[in-house]
Order: sequence, then structure tokens, then C-alpha cells
Amino acid sequence: MKDTKDFYESYWKDRQSRDYLYSDAVPARLRAVVNFISPGDNQQATVLDVGCGEGTLGRLLKEKFGSQIYRVGLDLSETALALAAPHYDETYQMNIELDSWPQAIQDRQFDYIVCVEVLEHLFMPEKLLESFKHRLAPGGFIIASFPNFAYYKNRYDVLRGHFPRSQHIFHDAEHIHYFTLHSFSRLLNSVGLEIVGLDGSYYLPWLANRLPEEWKRRAFHAFPNLFGNQVVVKARIVS
Repeated sequence: MKDTKDFYESYWKDRQSRDYLYSDAVPARLRAVVNFISPGDNQQATVLDVGCGEGTLGRLLKEKFGSQIYRVGLDLSETALALAAPHYDETYQMNIELDSWPQAIQDRQFDYIVCVEVLEHLFMPEKLLESFKHRLAPGGFIIASFPNFAYYKNRYDVLRGHFPRSQHIFHDAEHIHYFTLHSFSRLLNSVGLEIVGLDGSYYLPWLANRLPEEWKRRAFHAFPNLFGNQVVVKARIVS
């Protein structure tokens, strides 16, 4: 592989070959993102999906809100963008750590900027978050998710002397950073962002996972860093 783009082209082609693309089985983290988004009163809300992948979030937003949400997708992989294009109003290919922002959206602002399972793949995620702040409309939100390294099953694996395999799908080189809720919060705070909403996918151990959904949800919100597998945060610029 020659570079990062080549790596992620291989990543998406591998997912295609294994039919590992989201269809009806939508991840809980994406449903959480959708629940954090709402159109403004009598106006169209704009969403920039950074690292849009095969476009599942765009599809979900289109199904739920229709033309009330204007969707723009960015991704490094041309393979992913070919899959995503039908679900967005605009799509652009971009290496978010190296390339200039596409001219068509260079000076635009968005009500929501979404980066789902993206920041852990970057060498300097704080630089991307800083660039988001300049593209966030007044009163807008950044919605980000990350695989939580402090999830209880991962803790158990580490105690047994094993690296949690759930942290990777394609290759060990996928993730550069390994976040917990505490370290992710520090990252956001370091660039002047604060968390105002928390959700994600969560599981409780053993028989506790058979509890009613509302009880499990309460347990997650009481101990998100323990029971959260993939954590989704909604953040805003500190006023």
C-alpha cells in the first residue's frame, strides 16, 4: 500500500467483498446520531458528514427528514463515495489531514458537523476539530463517536493479557488513538468544545443484559465509560 488513501480504498473494497456494508442492521451509534439531529423551525438544517463511508447516515437522515436536511458527505475513499453519493446532496473526496477543503464548501457553515468513528484514525484529531469550529454555524453542534477502549469487555481482555480485537475491523493499523470517555472529553475541551449530549451502543454483562431496555439505558448513562461500547457525543463551542 502506498499511502493512507490506498489503505482505505483497500478497506472499503474488503468490506464490499465480505458484504460488510450496513443495510437493515444499522449500528446503534448511527441511530444515536440521527436522534441528535433535528431540522430548525421553518428552515432546512445542514449536515456535514465527515468520513461518510458508504452513506448509511445520509440514508437514515433522508428517510427520516427528507428535504428538511441538506446532506454533504466527505470521505477519503472513492469506493466509499460511489456507494454514498445517492444518499447525499453533495459528496467530495478529501484527505482531511492533508488536503485543502473543497472549494465548493470552503467558506460554508453547517448546523451539524458529524464525524462517526473518525478521530481515532487521525494523527492530530485536534486540528480537525479546530477546523470544524470555523465551519460551524452559530448555535451549531459537532457530533462525534469513538470506540470506547474502557468498555468492560475490553478491560477484561486487557486483564487477561490480550489486546481487544473488537478495536479493529480490517487491520491493526486502523486506529492511531485509543479513546476512553475521559480522554475524549479532554480532547474536546482542549479545543474549546463541551459535551452537551451522550448516547451510543451499550451492553451490560451476563444476565444484566436481559434487563428491560430502559434499565439498561439508565445503567449506561450512570456508567457510560464502563458499559458504552461505541460512545456518541454531541458537543458545542464553549460560550
